[in-house]
Amino acid sequence: MLNLTKQQKNEIFKTLEKKGLNPNHFAWEIHTSEFVSVYRRMAYEAASGYEPDSAEALVLRVGGKGFSFTFERDDKGVYFSAVAPPLSVGPGVRSLNWDGLIGAFEDWLDVIKYELEEPDLWAEMPRGQALTAIPPDYSRDEKFSIEERHLVAERLSKIEKFIIESNRPSGASAIKIQQTFIYLQQRTETASKLDWKNIFAGAIVGLILEKAVHNAPEVMNLCNELLSPFFQKLFQLTNAS
Repeated sequence: MLNLTKQQKNEIFKTLEKKGLNPNHFAWEIHTSEFVSVYRRMAYEAASGYEPDSAEALVLRVGGKGFSFTFERDDKGVYFSAVAPPLSVGPGVRSLNWDGLIGAFEDWLDVIKYELEEPDLWAEMPRGQALTAIPPDYSRDEKFSIEERHLVAERLSKIEKFIIESNRPSGASAIKIQQTFIYLQQRTETASKLDWKNIFAGAIVGLILEKAVHNAPEVMNLCNELLSPFFQKLFQLTNAS
């Protein structure tokens, strides 16, 4: 077991503060080490009757989720950590020195900070309703008429304006939004109605996942409001022609 010094624990405390996390939300616990071999575990228990090496773990429990990072070192001076949730390298960390372990700890805190502060974009999407309601008897190859393309452009303009005014994008995000709606309008000239619906849905979800749009529920509701009646109107125009 690695017995952390006061200096090491203070460094961990300051690292939490540097990352903008409240140390009061964390607690120290003793966990059984996950890096003890089965052979060593059996030999240790047979000789002493006690559990093998334990690990001091910094634990955060929020909203029913358990996050933990252990601080361990073997007899050869190699540092280890079992981490949950895992980092990109896997559920365990290995370092030849203390600074490397602290570096891995900072990477883990970035994961924790994201888990605690960032919204679940998929959970925020409205459920139980189609993004765009195209009548089921449209043929897959049916294209937009000139009149229909004008109607699409009008409603796309309203959606784009709402996104820009409510999100105030700048730089790359603003360019991404503008290019997306230009592309959507252009595709009405070549794509079928069914294909365009799928292109539109993918484009809007893409803006949300890339964080160009931060008010996903409002945007998705507006799309439903404007495009569901729109497609019903297209259906009527098609029947009348």
